[in-house]
Amino acid sequence: MADIDSTVRIESFNCPEPADIQVHLSTGEVLVELVETDAVTVAVSPASGDTPADAIADVLRGTTVHFTRGRLVVQPPRRRLRPVPVRVVVRARPGSKIQLTGSDAQFTVSGRAGSLELQSSAGGLTADRVDGKCKIRNGDGSLRLAESGGQLDARIGQGHVEIGRVSGGGARLTTGSGTVSIGTVEADLSLTTGANRIAIAEAVTGRIQVRTGPGSIRVGVRSGVTARVELSSRSGTARSDLPVSQTASGNAALRIEAASTSGDVLVTTAS
Repeated sequence: MADIDSTVRIESFNCPEPADIQVHLSTGEVLVELVETDAVTVAVSPASGDTPADAIADVLRGTTVHFTRGRLVVQPPRRRLRPVPVRVVVRARPGSKIQLTGSDAQFTVSGRAGSLELQSSAGGLTADRVDGKCKIRNGDGSLRLAESGGQLDARIGQGHVEIGRVSGGGARLTTGSGTVSIGTVEADLSLTTGANRIAIAEAVTGRIQVRTGPGSIRVGVRSGVTARVELSSRSGTARSDLPVSQTASGNAALRIEAASTSGDVLVTTAS
């Protein structure tokens, strides 16, 4: 948990319920901590230690921190030609709804979010768990999500994607390039990437559709799970190492469709 006691500006609002949190940031860092608390707390400070004194004053005076009826809006000042990197730390109850926007900022959400939406041209997002809808639009930034328990819809330009677990309403992922690594899949998954490696450690149930340009695909299937498999590669090897007892020709709880234009495609038993 970040220490917000030593930051420059702190505001706190009574809120014993999950909040609706909106943070708009051009450049800098946003940390949202979802913990057991009866208040929404906001801490704002310059993100850089060598920020000039006049810029610090602008950050403190010009940052908008508005809270009403469970809704928090944080927006740093915009009047400078060169935006000052700002660090915003927000604490609220688990289950809060998070909406983040930025140009070139790093975003971190720790704890359990009710929903999460990110719109950013660069920077990255790291989050623990999202129970509901999760919508990500990021141009040149990475995505690291420990668990998606609702419906995930992510479009990433050039960054890497790491997801620990996909369940609930499933996921739809589209990336331009960058590796994609997913731990456990227990729901429908549609994944398309322009190029690079795709790895799914353990598929359990659902329809998994994976497409890549130049790049390899590897999908592990949980031992004992029956799967229907359709694989193809224009320039590479496409094969399944599953035992015959795990392969189904008709209906199955797990269906895997994987294709690469240039790279090996492999389905095997999860280790």
